Amino acid sequence: MTLPLTQTSPDGRVIVTAMRQGSKTTPYVRVTVDGALAVSEECRLHSGRARVALLDGVPSEHVAWIGAALVQLADAWASAPPEPTAREGTDASVPIVADVVPWPQSVPLAWALDAMRRRVTAHLYVPPHALVALVLWIAGTHAFVVSDGKLQTPFAFFPILWANSATRACGKSRLVQFVAALVRRAFNSENCSTAAAFRVASACFPAALFDEVDTWLSEDKSREFVGFLNASVARGGTFTRVQGENHDVRAYPVFGPRLIAGIGTRLADATRSRTIRVRLERKPTHHKVADLYRHERWSEPLRSQLARAVQDVVPDLETIFAEDGPARPEGLEDRAADMWAPLLALADVAGGEWTELARAACRVLTREAMSQDEEEGDIGVRLLAAVRDVFSDRRTDAIAADDLRTALVADPASVWAEYRTGSGGRSEPISVRGIAQLLRRFGIASHKDRTARWYRLADFASAWVRYFPGEPHSSQASQVSPDAPSVTVGTHVTFGETASNRVSRDDDDDGYLRALLAEGPPPDEEMAA
Repeated sequence: MTLPLTQTSPDGRVIVTAMRQGSKTTPYVRVTVDGALAVSEECRLHSGRARVALLDGVPSEHVAWIGAALVQLADAWASAPPEPTAREGTDASVPIVADVVPWPQSVPLAWALDAMRRRVTAHLYVPPHALVALVLWIAGTHAFVVSDGKLQTPFAFFPILWANSATRACGKSRLVQFVAALVRRAFNSENCSTAAAFRVASACFPAALFDEVDTWLSEDKSREFVGFLNASVARGGTFTRVQGENHDVRAYPVFGPRLIAGIGTRLADATRSRTIRVRLERKPTHHKVADLYRHERWSEPLRSQLARAVQDVVPDLETIFAEDGPARPEGLEDRAADMWAPLLALADVAGGEWTELARAACRVLTREAMSQDEEEGDIGVRLLAAVRDVFSDRRTDAIAADDLRTALVADPASVWAEYRTGSGGRSEPISVRGIAQLLRRFGIASHKDRTARWYRLADFASAWVRYFPGEPHSSQASQVSPDAPSVTVGTHVTFGETASNRVSRDDDDDGYLRALLAEGPPPDEEMAA
């Protein structure tokens, strides 16, 4: 006998299901009548009083049959096997995370996404572009199905969802709780070691949720944890370890959905590039959200409907990825394209407004990530961005090395003004030589004449195109002739955007998302048979 346990009426109109919910021992009972959900709650099946209380929520003409079905389920539940443990061959001894039973009738994916969007709006305070990404990411976890102990999914990559906030009380833990209620095979792993995390990932293929990740990254175990995260985003990703007295080498498969949430979290560049970032802010006092008390009443049915909706479109997803994948927004390349591909494909299959909602959210969140990378990412890329802004402000096609340094260190709050620690522990600004060393990594060198060393605008064109794709200044800079003189007095160079005015272009997508989401999805209604 296997779980969940199901009883179906002779005419097929009534289905009664008893299942485990996480690690709880009390069964979770769901009753559907003619495809509509009648009851969905915990019930101590062995208790006659509890069974009678559950019958209050069902149509009177079906009470007798459902009551008899509950008695049979109570007997079956008493003899049901214990919660299964990790697959044989692993050295983990942990419960398998609870899976979801797909909804018995077909569920349109767009309907399920709209229903989840309503719930996000009701219970969380997130920006509109983050809302779209969150909904699609949660739906994507239901494409990870375990059959006969093996993981099956149409995705070759799946991004880490990174929820970050500047301070406490921004709804970070609430978001994790919300996600845990709706994803497939949730494993809330805020209090486990890296060794336990990768063994559970290998044995159970869960959607692992790591809250308070800033504490993980501040400890000695952070290197192992980061390695585990990095290996989790690609099909075939493994976490290799030596174990046992014979020092046997074992590769643990760890591909699967991962959510990390923290306060002021700083991630390594390799991990940042594998994430879709959701920036959380403290909600205004006048903005009210519903609590998550007894969320099982709506989350269990919705999770089941999501599972069925995604299950039904897996062939469509496989077709998309068997060809060229989903259409990408302009400028989305390389790893960022890989990370967004599952979410864009789900949106395309759902159709309607979701196709453009997903791409607008992708553009906004990708630009936010690029802007954050310029401020916090690789120091060389940050220097390229800073030099780009200096050229834009000076409106010239060449600048002396000494003048470039002066412009970079002019802001006392910039990283260039306190670039290194000098004698006596005092911070010192970056030197001309330091600038040259960083730019040399990108194949950029200064040109010397009788008076000074100069950097030419044209020398940066290739690097700007590669590291800041899709931005107008990159293509315009690349049109400057390499044979141009070192200094051209009065030259006027037009740059499309800098860090200070880039926001205006984001406003188009952000405004579109706000306007469309303000209209809201179709009115909520019961899922029809």
